[in-house]
Amino acid sequence: VFEWRQTGLPVGLIASAVGPLRLPSSERRRFFAHYLPWAMQCGSQAKPIISVYWEEMWDRSIDEVRKDMGVWLLPERNSVTHAENSTAILR
Repeated sequence: VFEWRQTGLPVGLIASAVGPLRLPSSERRRFFAHYLPWAMQCGSQAKPIISVYWEEMWDRSIDEVRKDMGVWLLPERNSVTHAENSTAILR
């Protein structure tokens, strides 16, 4: 879903539609309740990550890169599911 929101390519949409079918029902519920909303919102609001020269960022902390790219932690990692609240966690 994140990939689809970033690129708009149908392969990301197809993968996000078919992939969850292979998950056990409890994981599928978690995917739709937590990960899907995160991916939709974060993928839409983050800077495009496809053209980033990642090898030039090795000397930076992951938190700094995440903040610069506008990607916040998954809901289960920080219990925040909305971007306006997540910015406080990005240090």
